[in-house]
Amino acid sequence: MHVRPGGAADLVGMRRGDIPVRLGKHAIGSVEDLMYVLNSAKPGETVAVVVLREGKEVRLEATFQESRRPR
Repeated sequence: MHVRPGGAADLVGMRRGDIPVRLGKHAIGSVEDLMYVLNSAKPGETVAVVVLREGKEVRLEATFQESRRPR
């Protein structure tokens, strides 16, 4: 995964190469899965983010912000 410095993924603690596998209660198996979860998130909602990093699962936490782009 590409992580832009100062971007949302960077602020959550994700690193380049991390592979998201779970966001909240949703398994992430594709870009479509990830987009579905991101588009259904409510501002202020906090969820666990599980990523694969160097072969190990790492748990992070994310709080969704108001989108800057129209949905």
